This record gives sequence, structure tokens and C-alpha cells, in this order.
Amino acid sequence: MRVMRDPGTVANNRRFIEVQLTNDEDRFIILAIDVTNLYVVAYRVGDQCWFLNDNDYPSNAPPGSSVFLDIPAGQRRRRLEFSGNYGGGNHTLQSFGGHRENINLGMTMLNEVVELLLRGDAVRPNERARAFIIIIQKVSEAVRFEYIENQVVYSMPLVDDVQYFLLFRPDMHMLSLENNWSDLSEQIQVSQTRYNRGFARTLVIHDRAGQPMYVDSLSFSLFSAIRCWAVLFLLMGPPTINKK
Repeated sequence: MRVMRDPGTVANNRRFIEVQLTNDEDRFIILAIDVTNLYVVAYRVGDQCWFLNDNDYPSNAPPGSSVFLDIPAGQRRRRLEFSGNYGGGNHTLQSFGGHRENINLGMTMLNEVVELLLRGDAVRPNERARAFIIIIQKVSEAVRFEYIENQVVYSMPLVDDVQYFLLFRPDMHMLSLENNWSDLSEQIQVSQTRYNRGFARTLVIHDRAGQPMYVDSLSFSLFSAIRCWAVLFLLMGPPTINKK
């Protein structure tokens, strides 16, 4: 069973889906998401769209070649100053928007960033990057990892028939899962071709207290990634089954 599809087996016109993100005022933006890795690659407001500055796609098949095609080339199709990577260095979300551990998450923040991005070109680069940090964690990461989805659910308690929306920040375990997403996905796929179904290398995931947990098999990582697998199953059909 594969958690993610091999990008080489997915036609470019099926690789990206459009997801409407609506706030509590019924105002919305549209996200473009890569179904092979759940990365947000772009967003749209009306007849304008903005693409993250990622270079992980073939030059002959970038997201812009199959996303928001009704918007003509030119000033209404923009490339942002930063990529979708969290990490340090230049032109990343962190370098423009700040560190994830210092940024509040929650439905209130998601409502605010939708309203912010609706301002189009009036949004400053640091504001836009911070908005992406919130959106990616609340949307993509919550789909990838059940643990993160639960943090989102816990921030919306229903008490005496009253819905509350609480703010929260990512803990050490949440950050560790996010940072190890690519490695977890890769090793889950690799394990399906190995005799003992173990990983080719041991991964280190930190718990909420920052203590290391050494992961070398499917049991822990599949539990953490099962939500992502289920969503991809619905989007693209049954995953490939490899038997040894």
C-alpha cells in the first residue's frame, strides 16, 4: 500500500486540484493543491492568481501549465517571492513570514488570512508568507497527519451547544511530523518493497516534550499518515498494492 502516488504515474492534468477556502463571512479564495504530495502550489482571488516560487517541477510541466488556465498569462498570473518550504535560508516561508512556533493557528486565524489574501496585490510579502504558513498547517498538514488534524479539532470545542474557537501553536511533535513529512512518505513507500517491511533507514520523530522517538517500521508512521492516505484514496482511486 502506498501513502502517496509516484508523480511520474500521474498525468499533469490530474496532478492538481482546486479547493475553495471560505471564511465565516462566506468570502473565499481558491487553493491549488498537488495531489501527489499535498503541497499548496498557488491560490486564486477572482481573475488573479499567485504561484509559490518552487522549482521542484519539470520545466515543461510546472503547476502554472495546468492550474487556473482561464486566467491569461501576464500581470494576472504572478510568481511569489518565496517558496512553500518552511526552513531557513533565502526565499522560504520562514525567511519572509517568521517561525512556525511563534505563529498562532486556529479557525480565527484562518478566517483572517482568507480576508487578508482577498486584498490581492495590496498584501505585503511578509503578510502573504505568514498567511501561507497558517494555511499550509491548517489544510495540508491536517490532512497529512491525524495528530495535527486532532489539534485542529481540539481548538474548536463545543461546550453547552456553544462553539468556541481557540488559538494554538504547533508543539514539538507537530513540528517534527511536518519536518519529516517527505522522509516518512518516502520510507513508507520503500518499506512495501522490502522483505521485512521495515524502513531503509531509521527516522527520528520528536514527541511533545521534545524527546526523540526512533521509527524504523510502518506502525508509527502509518498511524500518523493514515488520514492523508484516505483522502488520496478518494481523490485518485485505490493506491497501488505491492506484494513481495
